[in-house]
Amino acid sequence: MLQKMAEIMEYSWLLDKAAACEDPELRLAYVAAFAVGAYPSAERTYKPFNPILGETFELSAGGMRYVAEQVSHHPPVGAAHAEGPGWEYDITSAPRTKFLGNRIDVYPLGRTRIRLRGEVYAIHPPQSRVNNVLVGRTWVDHFGELTVEARTSGLVCDLVFAECGWFGAGRYTVSGTLFGPDDVPRLALEGAWNRSLSWARCGSDGGVAEDAAWSELWAATPPLAGDGYGFTAFAHSLNGAVSAPPGLLASDSRLRPDRVALQAGELGAAGVAKVALEERQRAERRRREEEGGGWRPRFFAVAEGADNLEEVDTDIWEYTGAYRRLPAPPPGAPELAAMVFSPWQWPDAPSL
Repeated sequence: MLQKMAEIMEYSWLLDKAAACEDPELRLAYVAAFAVGAYPSAERTYKPFNPILGETFELSAGGMRYVAEQVSHHPPVGAAHAEGPGWEYDITSAPRTKFLGNRIDVYPLGRTRIRLRGEVYAIHPPQSRVNNVLVGRTWVDHFGELTVEARTSGLVCDLVFAECGWFGAGRYTVSGTLFGPDDVPRLALEGAWNRSLSWARCGSDGGVAEDAAWSELWAATPPLAGDGYGFTAFAHSLNGAVSAPPGLLASDSRLRPDRVALQAGELGAAGVAKVALEERQRAERRRREEEGGGWRPRFFAVAEGADNLEEVDTDIWEYTGAYRRLPAPPPGAPELAAMVFSPWQWPDAPSL
C-alpha cells in the first residue's frame, strides 16, 4: 500500500511546473491536475498488501525524493513526505471503509498539503467505491468534489467527479471551476480522472470565454503494452533498485518477502510469507504491551495544533526531517537481493 501511495509521484512534474509558473491561477490548476493524477491507478483493482507497522517506502527520481512510513496499525495510517525543485508534499492517509454487501465505500480521511512559492495548497479528495467485491467484475468509481484551496491567496478549485450512472453513463467525467478570492470564475477545467485534464479561461459571464482555447494540463500515462497487471513503466520501476535511493532502509516495501514472491509469480509462497509477517507483527505487539512500550515512528510525529479545518477525524502526522538527516549512504544502487526485510522494533526476535 505504501508503494501504491507513491505512484502519484509519477506526475510530480506537475508540481515542478507549478513551482516555475508565474501565474497564480495556473499554478493552482497544475496542483489540481496533480491531485487528479492519483486516480488512474485505481483502474487496477488488485488489493495491495496492508503495510506492517514501521514499514517504509523510499523513492528517488528526477530530482525528487519521497519517503513514506506506516505510523499506525490500528487504525491504519500511512504518512509521506516528498521534496522536489521548489516544492514540498505531505500526506496523512487514514482511509476508513464501510462494507455494503457487494461493494465497499472508501472515505479518504487524512490531510494533504503542498507548499510552493510561499503558498500552501490543501487538497480535499472525493469519495471512492469498490463495486462487485464478491460477485462480478470488480471496478472502482470516484465521485463527489475534489477541492484544492490556496490558503494564502484565497484561490479555490472545485472539481466534480461524476458518479457512474446506468450503463456507465458519466463514468470518469471530471469538470469544475477555479475561483478567485472574490468567488468570480477564473478558469474552467474538464476531463476524465483516468485520462486527462484541460483548462480554459473564463469570460465575464463566468463561462468559457468565446476566444478561449482549451489547453491540456495533464494526461495519464498508459499502462505498458501487454502488461497483465496494468502497470505503467513508472509503477514497474517502484519494484526495483532503479527507483530506490542508495542506503535503502531495511524496512522498505520492496524487500517484503510476500511482495517479492508475488512479483516472481509464486502466489502460494506469497500467501505463506504474508501470513508469517502478520503473525510476527502480532507477536511484536504483544511484546510491546508486556514491556509497557509504545511504538515511535522514525520520520513522522503527531502534529500539535495542526490546521485541520477539513475535520479529518484523525491525528495529523508531520514530517520531522529525521530522514533527511540520515548519514549519507555510499553511491550506487542498493543490492536488494542481499537485504532482509526488517521493520521490527526488535529485529533480533526469531522469525515465525
